[in-house]
Amino acid sequence: MKEERPKIKVLPSRMATIVEIGAWVLILALAIIFNAIIGQLPDKIPVHFGADGQADRWGSPSELWILIGIAIFVVGLLAVMRRLVAPYDMNIPIRVTAENAPRVYRLTLDLLCVLQLVIAITFSLILFTTIQTAQAQMLDSTNQLVFILIISLIFGTVGFYFIKLFSIK
Repeated sequence: MKEERPKIKVLPSRMATIVEIGAWVLILALAIIFNAIIGQLPDKIPVHFGADGQADRWGSPSELWILIGIAIFVVGLLAVMRRLVAPYDMNIPIRVTAENAPRVYRLTLDLLCVLQLVIAITFSLILFTTIQTAQAQMLDSTNQLVFILIISLIFGTVGFYFIKLFSIK
């Protein structure tokens, strides 16, 4: 049975709101920059990379708009979730009490905002890497490093927030 959690309204921190705006600005900049350079890309570009960093599927540069669309969708989904789902209804891995609820709920909302920026950065790195590879300006081994960076960024962010969350008494 689900434990009853304190039902209080907590707003995200000012930092989280700035980070969310930053995510949307980054996605907008990504779309504008991509739109400006799409005509300079070859007719066939890598659109998927294997775990070894090698391009394993090629396609039209316009296929990269799908990446921007996915970024908009995921960042938008997190924004909607932050606004429509109360933190006390979220799956939080620690016991929430009346004393720690404000900190736990704010941290949870902050994580959602930071994840929006992490997702925007992730899709920017993927698009940048794809464009650089298409223009033969990046080695395949660099693609593996970018993949490791992306995984580290995502799991590092979540890990950081979980450590902060578990340190709340």
